[in-house]
Amino acid sequence: MLIPDMSSSIKTYYTPLEASVRLSGLIQFEADILEGVGKAPWPDVQKCAHWPALYLYLCRIHDALLHHELACTKAGMVYQDEPLPLDDPNLAIRHVDLRKWIQSFYPYEAHPFLFGPDYVSQTISERAFQVLRTELEAKEIELARSKESLNRLQTECESLSRQYGELAEMQKLGEAEKEGSSHRRVLSDLNIIDSLRLFLLGERIVGNPRTPFKSGNALINALVKSFPQRPGMSERTLRARFAEATRLARENR
Repeated sequence: MLIPDMSSSIKTYYTPLEASVRLSGLIQFEADILEGVGKAPWPDVQKCAHWPALYLYLCRIHDALLHHELACTKAGMVYQDEPLPLDDPNLAIRHVDLRKWIQSFYPYEAHPFLFGPDYVSQTISERAFQVLRTELEAKEIELARSKESLNRLQTECESLSRQYGELAEMQKLGEAEKEGSSHRRVLSDLNIIDSLRLFLLGERIVGNPRTPFKSGNALINALVKSFPQRPGMSERTLRARFAEATRLARENR
């Protein structure tokens, strides 16, 4: 892979626009940019509409000069702490000052014309370190809050799990109780049936029968004829219920 020759883009002094062209990687379009934006030291955003990266670096350099973070020169004199009108057409930025500013405030931007194509930053500025430490502290606070939220959610999950277990156990007990109640109700119904059968087919104390029915079959036939449309009153069903009631009565004697 051929490494482009950056020597032609390196100068001792740059205007803010020339520095922005190089920082934004638009050196091959420098002639077109200079012709398009004119000679104003700080072209407006409309004139830089085709080059958003260029305008970004112009704004960064303007802000750095305004806050004395980047030294500038005029007629060979260096100004950093002393005010210098930013619209002065003779304002320039030294190559070494531009490099120092990038290292201090944008240490991860290894621009080839400032550092060479194989440059890898081995140092970190105090300001960059402070920024990273602040970000780390913010992440640690965020992590602690996330852990608190996780612990709270785990506690709530355990509580809900216990409640679910209790509800499931209550449901199981309820079903068992319901099943037992249903079974007792069936036994009670069968006992009533057998008791009525015995009562209707039995004799009084003086020896006279209580009803004209002499057998269970006669009683069943009479019920079928008396209630032909009532559900559960078929001969087959009645015989099965009477037989089951008789069996249950014998088992409980």
